[in-house]
Amino acid sequence: MSPDEEWPTLELIRAAVDRFTAQMPGWAPTAAYGVTLVPPDEDTSWSFPVVNVGWLHRLPALVLGMVTGRRTGTGTYELAPADLQRAVDLLSPAEAALMYQHPNLLAWRTMLERIESGENGRIVAVFVDSLDDEASSTYDAVFRAQIARGESSELYA
Repeated sequence: MSPDEEWPTLELIRAAVDRFTAQMPGWAPTAAYGVTLVPPDEDTSWSFPVVNVGWLHRLPALVLGMVTGRRTGTGTYELAPADLQRAVDLLSPAEAALMYQHPNLLAWRTMLERIESGENGRIVAVFVDSLDDEASSTYDAVFRAQIARGESSELYA
């Protein structure tokens, strides 16, 4: 992928999904996923800035799977800032598709900016294979509580 690559059309985004899926044998889409920056003092209030439920935002889920190694199943993953930056780099060409909002890119970049400005915390990604699964961690439980409250991201601008 070249640094100036862009995917302004649905066809080019689908082609990227196909290309990335081919690199991830066994990849299964998630029922829900999200990424958050957890403060060092977990008693401090925090939440997932973007709650992806269902088929919305499949490409960011796939990119996150490439970075974390997740192919299937419910799980919680800790990411280094470099991992999240890699996800941003892989997903950035999709910004050319102006018919979509890009809440994941915005949230991920904001997390990286907060870390770069000296804020401490851990980047955590949660994948939920089925909403009927047991939560994989306390982070997953927080994420599912947001889903239960009806929080979810939008696809179109």
